[in-house]
Amino acid sequence: MKNLIIICALVLLTSSCATIFNGTKDTITFKTVPSGADVKVVNKKGIEQSVGITPCTVPVSKKTTEVKFTLENYYSENYAIRQQAKINAWYYVDLVGTALGLVGLPSTIVDLSTGAVYDLPNNVSVELKKKQ
Repeated sequence: MKNLIIICALVLLTSSCATIFNGTKDTITFKTVPSGADVKVVNKKGIEQSVGITPCTVPVSKKTTEVKFTLENYYSENYAIRQQAKINAWYYVDLVGTALGLVGLPSTIVDLSTGAVYDLPNNVSVELKKKQ
């Protein structure tokens, strides 16, 4: 019985750790020079969603791959936010659970599908170039 409790505890502790403990969104502050640019987040399917006007601080899905900044009379700027992301430490718990033969593989798949494996940057600043 004691072994069953230990196994159940390990299963719970290794189930989708990044999703449970770190969530599927990060709050990011966006700034542009000049300010007043429209901020759009883009997911891996290429779907854009406007989230605010700079400067702004908004929750952003960790599935976001790119951020687009647009302002009239300025060239738009694309920021590859996923390339600036770091791997969340909880994701390594999933990998250990997988290596030990616990339920790590399903939790790893969940964390990958929700984007919880990533920690997006807290601040994104972009300088827009004026059209001539």
